[in-house]
Order: sequence, then C-alpha cells, then structure tokens
Amino acid sequence: MTYKKELLKTFSPTLQNWWGKVSFRLKYTAHLPCLYAKPHVLCGLTYIKYSLKTFFLLFFLYLCCPKEHYNFVYMSLKRLLPLLLLLMTRTANAADTVTDFILDTVDSGEGSWPCLFYELNYNSDISPAEKAKWYALDEDESYWREGIGPFSIDQNKFLVTQWQSTVHPILIRRHFTLTEEDLQKIEIGIVNLTYSYDENPIFWLNGIRLTSATGWNDNNYATFRLPNIRKKLLVKGDNVLCVSLQQGAGGGHIDYGLSVTYDPTRTAISLISSPEEKERVYNLLGQQISADTKHQGIIITQGKKIIRK
Repeated sequence: MTYKKELLKTFSPTLQNWWGKVSFRLKYTAHLPCLYAKPHVLCGLTYIKYSLKTFFLLFFLYLCCPKEHYNFVYMSLKRLLPLLLLLMTRTANAADTVTDFILDTVDSGEGSWPCLFYELNYNSDISPAEKAKWYALDEDESYWREGIGPFSIDQNKFLVTQWQSTVHPILIRRHFTLTEEDLQKIEIGIVNLTYSYDENPIFWLNGIRLTSATGWNDNNYATFRLPNIRKKLLVKGDNVLCVSLQQGAGGGHIDYGLSVTYDPTRTAISLISSPEEKERVYNLLGQQISADTKHQGIIITQGKKIIRK
C-alpha cells in the first residue's frame, strides 16, 4: 500500500492536471454535437460522459483505496467498462441513422403539400362525419376540394391556403404512395407523425385513429411515434393520412407530416410461408436441420433471415 501512496503522491500534480483537462473536455466538448445530433444520440453522449467520469473516479479510488476494498473497486471497473463500450457503440450506430420524409412539413424543407379538404359548418358536424367514416381510404372524394397545405388564418409560416378557422371546422386528407423499399425501411425503423396545430386535431391513418390533441401548440411541433401495431397499417401502394380540426376563437392552423428514421446497414427480416431458396435451415431451438424439412424454422439465404411459418 505504501508504494501506491508514493506513486500517487509523485504523479499527483500530473494526474490532477490531466483529470482537470478531461473533465473540462467532457463538460464542454460533449455538448458540441447537440448542434447536429438527434435527441437519441445526445442521450447516448450524456450517458457516455457520466460513465467516463465514474470509470476514472473508480480508477483513482483503486490507486489509493485500502487493500480490503481492492476486489470491490476492481469488480466495479470490470463491470463498467463493457457497459461504457456498449454505449459508445450504440451511440455511434445511432449517429448513422437516416430520416426520410414520407409526408413533408414546412420545417422538413419542402414547404407546401397537396391535399383534399372539406370545411364543415359547426364543430358538432365532426361527429356525424366520423360515423360516416370520412377518414376511410375508400371515401368518395368527388365532392372534396383540392388544396395546398399547410392551412392558416394568420400571416405566418403556415399560411399557404387561407382557412377561416374562426368560422369553419376542417377535414383534410393527404394521400401518399409507398413502395416495397419504403415498407422495409418502416419495418426496421421508427415512424413519427409530426404536427403543429390549432386546434383540437384528431389524426387517422388508413381508416384507423392514430392520436389526438387538445388545444393548440402555437408554432411548435408535436411528435407521435407510431407503435409497431400502427406501423402495420401502412401498405404498399395508396395510403391516406387524415386530420380534423375544430373551429375556435383566435388563430388557427395545421401542418403535419410523416417520417421514418432507420439504420441503412440493417437488413429487414422477410416473412414468407414457402421460400424457394434453401441453404441453411434451423429449427426454432436454433439447431440446424435438413433443408428438405417442412417444419417451422429459420432459413439463412444470401445473408438474409427468412422465417418459415
């Protein structure tokens, strides 16, 4: 123990100076990526910062702690290091994600968007319209008006089409087309509904209610992450994302869109009932079996996993 105290005493000024620089860099430079990084990346950077501080603190304790505590500090260091490496790996992977806008908003850079809309007379008319399923994919659109969103009553960034929100509630339908490639991105990614509203919006996707909000959020945007069960509503070909808003006093506007954030290096798992190509076949216990078997299992072909139902 004496030699450790002497070692620590000898290098104390150097260690203190080095630790001061590390703390300074962790405190300030770890926040620089916030100018560019996504929220989940920043979260990972925060965990890494405090994990590094904890690791170095335990390392210094190891240098000067009593002999009877060596094992505890050593085991703490041993357990913390893999966690720190895992956090750094996941954060690096998160930084490589890509966001594609399925439906644009003003803030996504594209600005205006085409749609169909219908103005009602009273807020009480929304309920009968819902019973008639105005939001369905197969709605008769012959009496709907073509328009360009977003909609607003005021001279602001949302004013593309004038909406007399103090007089009329409004119904809006936005059609969009998805390809097989889009569906693969959606399967492995995170799909977000982003919206700025005034007031009381209700959102529908392909005839199913997604979410709603009360009041308004000024010029800010809210985000609703679609759960996996709602992601399955998205289909190849034509889709429709609808919203209704109530009439109210004061201002009124609506801007909304849909995006998917995904890791392009990941491979989606295809679900098919009778795969044609057969290479390596495993049962549900992970044991390799004959390629000619008809049992349920996992087939690995051309680097892709195929689940046989």
